[in-house]
Parts: sequence; structure tokens; C-alpha cells
Amino acid sequence: MNYTDQETEETICPELYEIQEFKNEVEDLFQEESSYDFYPRKWGYEQTSHKGAFLGSLREDKTFGDVEVSIKILIVLRYGYYEGANLDYEVQFSSGSCWEDEPDFRFDFESRSYMNSGMIKIQSRNAEKWAVKESEEMIKEIEKLFTQVTTPYRKLGSFSNGEGVYEKM
Repeated sequence: MNYTDQETEETICPELYEIQEFKNEVEDLFQEESSYDFYPRKWGYEQTSHKGAFLGSLREDKTFGDVEVSIKILIVLRYGYYEGANLDYEVQFSSGSCWEDEPDFRFDFESRSYMNSGMIKIQSRNAEKWAVKESEEMIKEIEKLFTQVTTPYRKLGSFSNGEGVYEKM
């Protein structure tokens, strides 16, 4: 679980004890200061192009009629630039069948709800609007909490090869 610089072939990755200390710090911070439920995880996380450590997730649920809608935001420490790591998150939505990247609940409402068709249409739209708004609020909170344990950077621009130029905020 590391990042290899393509030009220098140097491996850039925090030491395991640094990762564990940071995971503990993030876990404590989110459990103490988050207004959402925080679920710490102990196992690793890996995505095809970005490797990293899965720190935990925030979750919020709400029922619309007889269908429960959920938002889950995965908090990930990705290995890479600067000091060998950066914090990231991934937003996922569910209304029962599976987790998706976009809040599209119409199918689950139509297949799982006992409400009439007019109410299904209204409630699925209400659920989607709530999920978008609530996920934006959750992201704001995550970014606010991230600033307490990291050095935030702002992207100034990028080159045609995908590399970016950043400055400390």
C-alpha cells in the first residue's frame, strides 16, 4: 500500500505506525466533534488507481414513507504527494438495494414501497433532494474537521499531463 513516483521510482508512503497514529487521531476527532454517526474501520481499503487506508465512514439515514434512504461517506487516507498522504472521501447513496455514486432512488421506491404511485413519485424526489443537500452538509463538516488534522492546499492549476500546482491555504 504505497505510491511510487513514476519519474524517480521512489516509494512515497507514511510508515505504518504513522498511519495508525493518524487513524486514531481522525477517529477521536470525528467521534468527538461530528454531528453524524462515525463508524471506524480496522481493515485496509484499495481502489484501482489510488491505494490507501480506509479510516472510517459517516452515515446518515432518513425514512421517506416506508423506504429508508442512507448516505455514507467513506473517509480515506490516500498515499501520494507532499508528505506521502492526503485525505479524501467518497460519497455513496442507498435506498435499500445497493450503494450507488448518485442519489437515484426511483427504482427502489417503485419495487419496495407499498405507497401509491403518486406518493412514490413525490417521496422518491423528496428523498433525492434530501440526499443531495444532506451529503453537501456532511462534506462541509468533513472538510472542516480535516483542517484540524491536516495542512489544506488549494489547487492553482494543472498541466496537460495531469500534474497540479498547489499552494498552502
